[in-house]
Amino acid sequence: MANQGVLITIIVYNFLLIAIGFWAKKRTSNQDDFYLGGRGLGPFLTALSASASSSSAWSLLGV
Repeated sequence: MANQGVLITIIVYNFLLIAIGFWAKKRTSNQDDFYLGGRGLGPFLTALSASASSSSAWSLLGV
């Protein structure tokens, strides 16, 4: 019974990821849109992204 719950969760999660991918594909028309978010992220999301990237790099180095 517990295995069915895990399997259903994995299937729903994968379906959501695929749906988000198709949604994002419609909004992306060139490489600038893909890499830079169409230059429309705003300062808060840009700072959040930079902070997450920095934290990930420092974690990889073990600092």
